[in-house]
Amino acid sequence: MSSVAFLQRYWRALTVTRTPSVAVAPQGHGRRGHSFLQRYWATLIGAEPPPAHAEMHEQAAADAVGTPVAMPAPRRPRPGPTSSGAPHARWFSLPRLPESAELLADDGDTVITEASSPDGRTEFVLRRSDREERGYTLEVTLRGFANLPALISIRFTGGREHRQELLVPLARPAVGPATAQITLPGFGADSNWEASLPTPVAETADWDSATLTASVAVAHNRATRDAWRQVRDAAPAEAGRAIDGAL
Repeated sequence: MSSVAFLQRYWRALTVTRTPSVAVAPQGHGRRGHSFLQRYWATLIGAEPPPAHAEMHEQAAADAVGTPVAMPAPRRPRPGPTSSGAPHARWFSLPRLPESAELLADDGDTVITEASSPDGRTEFVLRRSDREERGYTLEVTLRGFANLPALISIRFTGGREHRQELLVPLARPAVGPATAQITLPGFGADSNWEASLPTPVAETADWDSATLTASVAVAHNRATRDAWRQVRDAAPAEAGRAIDGAL
């Protein structure tokens, strides 16, 4: 190579710029991040210097920004097991009596209907007996409820759609589940009725003396009256006096 050709190529490398309209494919090289001597030598020999470390990082960042990355969809939490009876309203309806209820009575107690609470812990057995001329009696059994004594409310319509409310005491027995029996004065085949979930006596806020007196009066057996005594001992003083006076 003659000295004239070398100087011509050197001068073109220093002065000639690429035309903007000409698309040049990127080669992954550049002059940023190199010293003056490295750039000078690359110009003399007509080669591009290798990409510097900082330039490689910039190119990688540009690629990351320009290329969309598919992110995995957020994992939805799996629904936990659901109970068939929760959550429940405090009150729930009890079944209407069959049309033949008035004809089913015999010399003993006849079971008219049976039902249970939505959570399955409270059982209701309605009986009718002509022997004692007391009409209908209701047996309530509560299982798996630790906060005893507790009260369950029974609402029903009597004669001329008169609405009544009675409280059923459930206390801790010596053996077996908590059970109580009450009579339902005025209850008939056309009555609508409903019950509440049990409420611990310690959490009962409203105590109506008239309702307490009427509820104690319809206790059907000794075990139910004993349950009222446990309720009396756990109730506020005023409610305890009302229960004691009705026993």
